[in-house]
Amino acid sequence: MNIDVFDAIAHPTRREILEILSHQSLALHTLSEKFPMTRVAVAKHLKILEAVGLVTETPIGSEHFYNIQPNALQTIRSWLDHIEQLNGGYHDQSSDSDPPKP
Repeated sequence: MNIDVFDAIAHPTRREILEILSHQSLALHTLSEKFPMTRVAVAKHLKILEAVGLVTETPIGSEHFYNIQPNALQTIRSWLDHIEQLNGGYHDQSSDSDPPKP
C-alpha cells in the first residue's frame, strides 16, 4: 500500500482518531469504544496512521497504547506554508464583499 500523510488524514475517522489522541494516549479497546465500528476497523485505521508516522503503538502488558506523533504533522505544515507563499500569504476572502477574481 502506497499511502502518504495526506491520504491518511483524508478519512474523517482517522482525523477524529488524531483529535482524540491529541489529548491522551489510549489503548485500542478504549479508543474503539468511541466509534460506531468494530475494534478491527479502528485497528486498520490506526495501522494506516502508524504507517505514515502520525501515531506510534506502545505495547504495555497485553494492551497496545496509541500516541500521536505531532512532528509527523510537519509535512502538512510545510505544504501549507508553501501554498501560502505561492499565493502571497493567506487571505480570508469570506469577509470581502466582492467575489475573488481569476
